[in-house]
Amino acid sequence: MLALSIRQPWASLIMGCGKDIENRNWKTPVRGRILVHAAKGCTKEEFADARAFASIAAGFNLLISLEDMPRGGIIGSVEIVDCVSKSNSRWFIGEYGFVLRDPKPITMIPHKGQLGFFNVPDSVVRAALVGEEKKHSRENCPKSDTWFANGGACGKAWDCQECKDAPGRKYKQQ
Repeated sequence: MLALSIRQPWASLIMGCGKDIENRNWKTPVRGRILVHAAKGCTKEEFADARAFASIAAGFNLLISLEDMPRGGIIGSVEIVDCVSKSNSRWFIGEYGFVLRDPKPITMIPHKGQLGFFNVPDSVVRAALVGEEKKHSRENCPKSDTWFANGGACGKAWDCQECKDAPGRKYKQQ
């Protein structure tokens, strides 16, 4: 399966906060589901700039530190449905934008990234999917009565007060 390495916090914003465009300075003919690889590299300055952009342009406050961001692995998948040079998306700032939809976050699987699109072995993809079937969720939590809508991650995420296990709890929409 194809993957694209994306620097943090942009990769996590795609997975949990409605970032629907991936900005690039090159076009792509790729369409369909790809894996999102959270790049290992990210300076404090890059992170601060991204945090400011997410707050001002998109209305999100990142409540997670650079040190706590998942980096150096596959964190989910998303569909690329188009490549555009103009967009009304609040996230569009590039020469080109890969239009994204239907993000599916997973617990990070460490994997080396590459520039551009790259192939990830099927065995890694299968391991990710099998792992997600066992992932903590509202449906399989023994304390399901403690779950509440947290309003973060586009209002679709849930937090378990008891278990504190939800991918959306590190973001807060203004």
